[in-house]
Amino acid sequence: MTDNSELRELAESIFAAARDAGTGFDAELWKTLEGTGLARLTLPADAGGSEGSFSDAAVVLAEAGAYAARVPVVETDLLAGWLLHAAGIGVPAGPLTAVTGTLDVEGSAVRGALQRVPWARAAAGIAVLTPHHVVLLGPEQITVTDGSNLAEEPRDAVVVDGEVPSDAVAGVPEGAAEEFRLRAALGRAQLLAGAARGALAAAVRYAGERVQFGRPIGRFQAVQQQLALAAAEVPAAA
Repeated sequence: MTDNSELRELAESIFAAARDAGTGFDAELWKTLEGTGLARLTLPADAGGSEGSFSDAAVVLAEAGAYAARVPVVETDLLAGWLLHAAGIGVPAGPLTAVTGTLDVEGSAVRGALQRVPWARAAAGIAVLTPHHVVLLGPEQITVTDGSNLAEEPRDAVVVDGEVPSDAVAGVPEGAAEEFRLRAALGRAQLLAGAARGALAAAVRYAGERVQFGRPIGRFQAVQQQLALAAAEVPAAA
């Protein structure tokens, strides 16, 4: 079994320091992730990555979920960076995002609308996986309308109608659609596992601080039972 303890300690220290940064994109946290090589952990060196494993990524993403990090780590590393590199399109610097959808592509002319794109407003590039093409959209080529999900994470509407560089369009690599789905599921699962651990820690802390009837509520048997049930479920999710 791979020992990821040092990586876990590094990730935890970085994300813990950025806790409660608000609901928008955390530019300072992203700068730190890029400086430590965690922003593009699994990408090859020629794509600006650190050549880490999925096991490494799972460790980092769990910590990101535990501290509700406001950065597109899954989108940049596991999805957009991988997809662009696999398609032979240069991977731009900065935070990236990725989405599946349908666009009208004729040569370098691209037209269409994309809904619920994660972190589009903060992205230096959007990798779009269509049925027949992989397209890289830059901020100067799109119009973004802000939106959000229930967690107040950016889920934006994007419209494109114009020319993109000729090297920003490529064919879809074999098996890319299925791998995209699996990578997205892996990333989301690890974020949720970390979020569950973070929620449990917050609940235990609150149960020790909140006083009712003259004593902390964590001393009540009913509360202890619920915390114990949660504590049993959290490791199962990891």
